[in-house]
Amino acid sequence: MSGKQVESVPLTSKQEEAGGPPHVYSQQPVVYAQQPVVYVTQAQQAPPGGVPPKDYFVMSILTLLFCFWPLGIVALIKSIEVRGAVARGDYTAAQTASKSAYQLNKLAIIIGTIILFFVLVLVGLSQLTWIIPLAVIRRN
Repeated sequence: MSGKQVESVPLTSKQEEAGGPPHVYSQQPVVYAQQPVVYVTQAQQAPPGGVPPKDYFVMSILTLLFCFWPLGIVALIKSIEVRGAVARGDYTAAQTASKSAYQLNKLAIIIGTIILFFVLVLVGLSQLTWIIPLAVIRRN
């Protein structure tokens, strides 16, 4: 210690029951040494075939805007997952997400086309209801 003397304090009955004298703390500074940090990273392997899988990002945005938007949202999320998996070096997850994004985009385009077809048919039929009476009136 630094030459300071600690006074002796008589024990009270509670301290005797606890088993000893009160704790005396010194006023010395505490020094913390920072340990070096080591980061272990997994070596990134090249994707099979040398080319990372497509993410279908633009296709997902287009199907979101112009086709069936519920599937377009899920396809967009999958295409973003492809980018994240490629950045991590997880090419199997990227390939799986890429395949899912493509299938969801394709399904959204099919459903959007079917909906568009039915809307056009319904609009066309609604126009026919006006045309048919006019044709009957002109015959008479």
